[in-house]
Amino acid sequence: MNTVKDVMRPFLCIWLPNWPIQRQLIAQPSYRGQALLLSARNSQQGGRVMRGDYVMYCSDEAWQGGVRVGMPLSEAGALMNNCSSNRKRSNNRKPNQRHSSPAQLPLTMQHNPEADRCALQKLAHWCQRFSPWVALELDDEPSSLILDMTGLEPLLGHELKVSQQVGRAFEQLGYKVQLGFGDHIGAAWAVAHYGNLHTTSPWLHEANLSNLPVEALRLPNKVLDLMAPKWHHFT
Repeated sequence: MNTVKDVMRPFLCIWLPNWPIQRQLIAQPSYRGQALLLSARNSQQGGRVMRGDYVMYCSDEAWQGGVRVGMPLSEAGALMNNCSSNRKRSNNRKPNQRHSSPAQLPLTMQHNPEADRCALQKLAHWCQRFSPWVALELDDEPSSLILDMTGLEPLLGHELKVSQQVGRAFEQLGYKVQLGFGDHIGAAWAVAHYGNLHTTSPWLHEANLSNLPVEALRLPNKVLDLMAPKWHHFT
């Protein structure tokens, strides 16, 4: 893959939220609609040392059931089991309902960051239909792709048209993405993660910096904690 250099050129960032879960749902469509948990053991998460088996990622269904990232795996399983049992008892109290939904335990799998990276690299190659220069974001567990869009406007159109084309292409593959343009990589990343293409321009200019939270700076959590009482947005 190409080496990312943060220079002043038009970039497009494609972020796949909850990427490890999305990868599993694409690989195994039968998992859709189920409470899916990806677990890890004895590692550091968000500046905290996590002991034992804990939830690294979870699907929307698990989140709605009360599961949270960082929760001990045993607690998450008990929570989802209790939620499903309550739903089953509630359905059984409805005399006119012929078919009640059975209680379902969460589907638990071991988190595999290497497989996540490999699948994202394949998507990066696929994205060369939009730009000849595609790279993964610089992160231990990347979930975003960076495209250099220099000189491509005559071929693909302006940034809003490109974002619509890219968004539709990923949607047809079954992925959910958030997109952002910027005149350097950090700006594009910030818009993709903290902007809103549906209500504002996908392009980040200096005048729009004040609309983004300080988390868009990608600073360490300890620094963000110190800044939180004073700075809520860029100044």
